[in-house]
Amino acid sequence: MIPLNQRENEDDAEDDTNRPASELVHVRSARQISNTHGRIGESERLSEIGAKYRVNKEAVSQIVGEFQELGAVARAKNSSAAVPVPRPEEIQEVYEIRAALEEIAGRAAARALKGNTSALRREVDDMRAAFAAATWIAL
Repeated sequence: MIPLNQRENEDDAEDDTNRPASELVHVRSARQISNTHGRIGESERLSEIGAKYRVNKEAVSQIVGEFQELGAVARAKNSSAAVPVPRPEEIQEVYEIRAALEEIAGRAAARALKGNTSALRREVDDMRAAFAAATWIAL
């Protein structure tokens, strides 16, 4: 399976120079498709995906198959793919992972800041003020 890391820039594009052209098209197409944020439950025909990213039917089928193996999409009988609705257990798992990551980040920040959180507190205050100012506009 081809890794689907979402590189925003191509700083390490030299990795791509050693790949055959067909694989390069496949990898770049997979990146484009994975960077597109599909809406949960919405489906799109594989032919439309191929046309949008200028990829042939076989490549789209292979890419979508890889996403399906990862659980990122579900295939339908009408030759379409959809972003599946997550199960409650999956959502719970995501929150648990996020909480663990935030704890690790908090501990690392505490060590790095050595108790000097005044700059961080100013940033938080600025974010709260911006949010308060924007909420009346959104209503």
